[in-house]
Amino acid sequence: MEAFLEQNLASRFSLAGCRYSVHSETATSTIDWAYKDQLGEWLEQRPALVLVTLGANELDLPAPETRGWAVERIARRISAAGATCVWIAPLTWNGDTGMLRVIHDHSAPCLFFDSSGIVGELPAGERQRDGIHPNPRGGARWASALWDWLGDHRSSDPVPWSLVAFERRL
Repeated sequence: MEAFLEQNLASRFSLAGCRYSVHSETATSTIDWAYKDQLGEWLEQRPALVLVTLGANELDLPAPETRGWAVERIARRISAAGATCVWIAPLTWNGDTGMLRVIHDHSAPCLFFDSSGIVGELPAGERQRDGIHPNPRGGARWASALWDWLGDHRSSDPVPWSLVAFERRL
């Protein structure tokens, strides 16, 4: 299901002179991606920046802390490939049993983008008919907030997409 984040980011990266590619699958989880060979294949392309949008399918887990190892493994794999990483927390739609905290606490060295905290709640007019996924208007607002956040975190380093964390996490 489209969340209209990637579509709204494509033109922004293009205007910034960046190559932008999206690799996604529907209905996957952090456990799926922790060992997925496909992640390694994509990282072999040596991206400068990796945006991770995993965790939405795990927001209602009764014991989300059991996913901490998977979040850590994904973040370490991306970092080991030399890419700057931002873990984009999912926009919540029906609460959270603690997965957002697990992502926050275990995604370092990726920076953490708190989607719901920064974007706020998406009203019905910014969600698709399923009441979950952002529609084009909600996706545009989400992408705009993320793009502004990336700009605020840009480092003056000559390294492409070097970002400065505003918080320190272990």
